[in-house]
Amino acid sequence: MSYRRPQFVRNGNQIVLGGPALRTRSVLVSVFRRSERLTAAAMQRSRSPVIRQQVNPDRQRRASPLPVGRSAPIVTTREGEVNEAGTSAPPTPVTVTIPSCFIDTQQALEVVDRNAIEIDDGALMVIRNSFMDGKFEFADDQVMINFKNQIGEYIRKGEDKIKAIEEQKKRKKKRKKKRKKKRKKKRKKKRKKKRKKKRKKKRKKKRKKKRNRNKKNRQ
Repeated sequence: MSYRRPQFVRNGNQIVLGGPALRTRSVLVSVFRRSERLTAAAMQRSRSPVIRQQVNPDRQRRASPLPVGRSAPIVTTREGEVNEAGTSAPPTPVTVTIPSCFIDTQQALEVVDRNAIEIDDGALMVIRNSFMDGKFEFADDQVMINFKNQIGEYIRKGEDKIKAIEEQKKRKKKRKKKRKKKRKKKRKKKRKKKRKKKRKKKRKKKRKKKRNRNKKNRQ
């Protein structure tokens, strides 16, 4: 069984997570269980009816990418509100799609209830209606890269876990096979011993019979 790193396929402004590691639903769920990453501010935000987060359009037009580990300042816009730049154009966030079958239902409901979770700098928003399809919206590419790296880390841990489980299964199988072989050998030995004993008894009986016959003949 090969363990490839998960693929992050870019399709327009969509990133689709794939790869064999994602077979374990718990790998991705573990990201959301890191409740200590939720700061007081993020928890406050989670109670407010924020629909999406958007980067300032002036920032979006930047030619050079942002340095790693830094993200552009985020402008939070509510539905129908005008952003800082004074335009009411709909935001175009980067979306990451994770197949919903990999997300634990109970955990999904918890996250939907919170409406937003914070990963790194709080730039990740979980959209209430589309969460069940595993869609995440990001303010910009840099934030998405941060999230991707973080998810990758959990997936790598998940891969190690899968490997450990596979190894354990192999060892268990090997032990079972060994025990089976041992039992077979034992049974074979036992049968051999039994047959030997039986033959010995038969020969003894035969000799006794012969002796008695000869005795009779001599008389």
